[in-house]
Amino acid sequence: MLSFSDYLKYIPFMQEKGKNQIIIDQLVEYFKKSIKDESDDSTKRLFYHTFFEITLREEDYQDRYQALKLVIVPGAVKRFCEIIKAKRWRYSNYNCPHAPFWQFQFTPEVSQEIQESTLKPFEIKITNGDLCPTGYTVDDTNDKVDVGSLTVSVKSSDSSTEPNVKKYVYNKSVFVDIEEPEPGVFIFPMNDFKSESSSTNQPTIYAKFEITSKDGFFIKKAFLNSRVKTFDMTTTRLKIAGKNAQNEIDGTPVLIIDDSKILTPHATLEYKDGNLQISSEQNVKVLTNRIGKTPVRLKTGDTIVLNDSIQITIRYIR
Repeated sequence: MLSFSDYLKYIPFMQEKGKNQIIIDQLVEYFKKSIKDESDDSTKRLFYHTFFEITLREEDYQDRYQALKLVIVPGAVKRFCEIIKAKRWRYSNYNCPHAPFWQFQFTPEVSQEIQESTLKPFEIKITNGDLCPTGYTVDDTNDKVDVGSLTVSVKSSDSSTEPNVKKYVYNKSVFVDIEEPEPGVFIFPMNDFKSESSSTNQPTIYAKFEITSKDGFFIKKAFLNSRVKTFDMTTTRLKIAGKNAQNEIDGTPVLIIDDSKILTPHATLEYKDGNLQISSEQNVKVLTNRIGKTPVRLKTGDTIVLNDSIQITIRYIR
């Protein structure tokens, strides 16, 4: 079975990442909102939508039909799982997923019913979302799933919406985990999240940093104080500190800068709710904006500037 990343390399049209990513990002934003709306902070119980009814413009539905199964659904589920893993520490009573699988139901706008689409190219409209797929309910007392009969349907009655897309030849066993009981309906198995590490025990990388100032270096004290240009953030919290710092401050790992003028600590990085944030009480800027105590969201490509001299560029955010 291929990994999620391998899905994205398997079919030639997968190279058109832009269109697929636009749709995935919208699904992720909706998913984040569902966690906020459905979870219970008082009882530390984590809930989220696992069922989604999604409408696209008819031409986009036709254009992306193959990608829905092979790229968009796996890509969205991968991001959902990452968000759950990053948030679950806040919800001590989250023992297991409350649903047995994810269900996505994509439908095109029916051309006879509209004069002109209200959606922008590759914009989606989530017309319905729920905690559980069709035919299932969640038992609030024990997080176990009450398994009922599964029913799926495509709401459009317009037979002309059956996509006329180019056929690709691929090994169906590779995608055995994704079921398509009806056109536009996709069932994807639920990860049990019992292990935070992968089968290869590789650490999760939440962000990648590179010192882009010419004379700047990170120090890896665990590796004989070696001076390096890149650093992988493998914890959800990280302190930035100067060269005399230890590997941890109050139990939080430290990103050590080879500069005695950088204070200890100088700034704090946190991966939270699928976002990377920075806060500081020292001289820290992102672009020309001074960073303060209130966390500021970072994005890939941003450059953090310490003391107007040390430049750290974010190369990747999970």
